[in-house]
Amino acid sequence: MEKFNYQTRLELYETDASGVIFYSKLFYLVHRTFSAFLNHHKVSIQERFVKQDFMFPVVHAEGDFLAPMHENDVIDIELNLLKLGTSSFTLGYTLKRESQCVAQAKIVHVCVGKDKQKIAIPDSFKQKVFKVSC
Repeated sequence: MEKFNYQTRLELYETDASGVIFYSKLFYLVHRTFSAFLNHHKVSIQERFVKQDFMFPVVHAEGDFLAPMHENDVIDIELNLLKLGTSSFTLGYTLKRESQCVAQAKIVHVCVGKDKQKIAIPDSFKQKVFKVSC
């Protein structure tokens, strides 16, 4: 899978009273990046909700802040596939301001079917999104 890049500018509402990014907004930013990544690969989250043949909820999330981020900072976010398993995948995110790494996150998704039980990631999804030949 090639790296996917997304750029955003921090807004005032994403900061706390001390003027730095509010901690939960890190996950908001990486989720926006994940959504843009899926849109880039023509995968509709709305369609997943309607069809409900499979979904990929988050089962683990972690993040580290390496430097402060402030309102109006332009943040470049790089998404990488860290691990692709049978029924789960792990995405890594690196957030940079100019060339400085300011945060990192790791998110694990598991694939579930209509009954909300773990299933194998469909080959069509792996091929379309991760460019993996099955």
